[in-house]
Amino acid sequence: MTINSACIIVEEGAATPFAWVALVLIGLPFAGWCQRFLRCLLFARQRAANALGAKVITLRMVERNKSVSPAEVALYHLVRSIAEQAGLRAAPMVGVVPSNAINAFAIGRRGKYFIAVNVGTVNRLSVDELAAVLGHEVGHVAHGDSFVKTLALAVQDSIATFLISPLAFAHSLVRASPALLLLLGAGLLFGIWHGQRDLAMACAVALFLPQLAWLVLLACRALIAQLDRWREFHADAAGAALTSPRSMAAALAKIAEDGYGKRVVTNPLHSPALASFGIKDTILFTGLAGKLFATHPPVQDRVDALISGRFL
Repeated sequence: MTINSACIIVEEGAATPFAWVALVLIGLPFAGWCQRFLRCLLFARQRAANALGAKVITLRMVERNKSVSPAEVALYHLVRSIAEQAGLRAAPMVGVVPSNAINAFAIGRRGKYFIAVNVGTVNRLSVDELAAVLGHEVGHVAHGDSFVKTLALAVQDSIATFLISPLAFAHSLVRASPALLLLLGAGLLFGIWHGQRDLAMACAVALFLPQLAWLVLLACRALIAQLDRWREFHADAAGAALTSPRSMAAALAKIAEDGYGKRVVTNPLHSPALASFGIKDTILFTGLAGKLFATHPPVQDRVDALISGRFL
């Protein structure tokens, strides 16, 4: 009994260092993942404003009439008026983006949200059309779309940083070294042929895990894009309800004719993170990718939905 007890104590003591190593290897990346996720989620508005290069206008700036022009004050009051019509009582944070493209963005949740508007949207649309575009973005906030997108962006960013990036680096090493690729392939075949499961499993993980990770991330992008396309119809309906269907349709027609800011992307994983937050589809995919990863439905489909009232 004494010998067995001693053996148990020795075995438990021997396992303790490995347990600590495993805890560190798992715990540190997880802590980093949580830190990045919370930073992306809690500071989404500030990060978006910086990424867009927007001038931020707050309620305090408007009330004190400090560092704001009369046009910016009028824009802020218009956004807040539409937000109050939609039942949003929290004062918005408004951003003015120095771009001539017709576009606008909504980020955040009902109690803490950010509406960014391109200069081109203000200059090239009528007041009614501008109000409809703002109603569209406010509708995203009121429906919870922008919060879901913000949450998805935080998850995607943190996963890409702590999972995809290391796997992509490992994959690039394997591809850059044909000798290593042949060695792993030979090890996989040798392990399968001779029944050495540990060797075969290790080689299979090194060869196929990065590809599997890319496929999972692509599948997530496709599902999120499908949700984005569906919610655009509801946001158009909200913009029409807060202004008028004619104003919303007229704004969409001008958006369809606007060629500013659009670019072709061949790899969906390289598309800008904020592309799905705008009212305009600025990312153009080719072939099948256009149907799978487009964040916005065709403008004509959106206008037809407005006319038929399917999403009212």
